[in-house]
Amino acid sequence: MNSLEMYRYYDGFYTGTSDQPDTLSFFLKKEDKSSLFINHAEHSANLIGKLIPIAGSLTGIVRISNAVKEIFKSISSKDQLGSGELWNAFKNLFRGIAETLPFSGIFLLVFDAVRNTISIHSSVVKQTQGQNNIAGIALDGKVIVTIDLTDLKSYIKKIHSLSDNPSDNQCLTNFKKGCLMYLKELEKNGSQLSMTQIFKILQPRIHDRAKIND
Repeated sequence: MNSLEMYRYYDGFYTGTSDQPDTLSFFLKKEDKSSLFINHAEHSANLIGKLIPIAGSLTGIVRISNAVKEIFKSISSKDQLGSGELWNAFKNLFRGIAETLPFSGIFLLVFDAVRNTISIHSSVVKQTQGQNNIAGIALDGKVIVTIDLTDLKSYIKKIHSLSDNPSDNQCLTNFKKGCLMYLKELEKNGSQLSMTQIFKILQPRIHDRAKIND
């Protein structure tokens, strides 16, 4: 199970940051390594850049401009970007250039698919080694939230008035849907929190609500 959709939280044409990760991943991990199920949500700027030709070119131009600003800021400032941030600036530069080129969307689709299905998948497996029967959220492959899968299924069963526990697919779909709705609500209310901060705050809330089974 490896589906993809869009997430939105303060759209900006510069991704791979704690505010706007390239990929927001929702996963379930059961009793063995082969039972890791992931649904991904990519930033709207990335999807526009590779799927909509003319708009994608404009997205690429703005992304290039933002990346160049970050690179020159690092060069001219005493407070230089860390190696990870500088690499991300160059990554945005290269992606922006690709977005401006005709027919580059196919390359970006393949690149993102490989990243999501291989790099992020293996990263989540490694970080959750020794943990089973959990649900979680990862930002660009970094696990931020984990919660007991049995508790989460019990909670979903209650709020949706299901006669039986939800299937893995139902559980993952509802988990993702609830989190994406939460992001949209925060954006609407003018939240200035980063994505990392949001899900670290949300973690105990998810855990506590999932424990309410009566």
